[in-house]
Amino acid sequence: MASKHMQACWVSNLEDGLHPNVTKMQFDVIIFSHVLEHLQMPEKLVQDFSELLPPGGEILIAVPNVLSWRQRLKFLVGSFEYESAGVLDDTHLRFFTYFTADQYLLAESPGLALRYKGVSGSVPLWWLRRYIFPGAWSEAVDKWGCRLWPNLFGGQILIKAVKI
Repeated sequence: MASKHMQACWVSNLEDGLHPNVTKMQFDVIIFSHVLEHLQMPEKLVQDFSELLPPGGEILIAVPNVLSWRQRLKFLVGSFEYESAGVLDDTHLRFFTYFTADQYLLAESPGLALRYKGVSGSVPLWWLRRYIFPGAWSEAVDKWGCRLWPNLFGGQILIKAVKI
């Protein structure tokens, strides 16, 4: 199915290392969107793929934040239940916070420099969002909350690293 939309596609287990055809290639940008938390050694995969970047090439990473307010509420009431989706997805092997994600995921890649770390998420103002605030206000409050308290209001952590 992918061949209709791509030049090439390989299906492989990332835990087994890079596909031999991939190791011969070079990429300007590599995107890891909600995949690294499923791996035993995600920092190793980031390091392996960073070798395929030219100077100035970028790695973009998105991982869930295990300490967002939604998850903290669950922890507060004693709930640590794996689910079929979400932060405690039953296939997640690694958990990240805003303060540790970049340190851990880039630890094996000295050739990568962190250029951006941020979050996307929301501030829990349910009633105000539904009945009072116009949409633009809600977005502004979310941006403000994520900027001031990223580890609380950020649902996902966004990282951009550049090959130096």
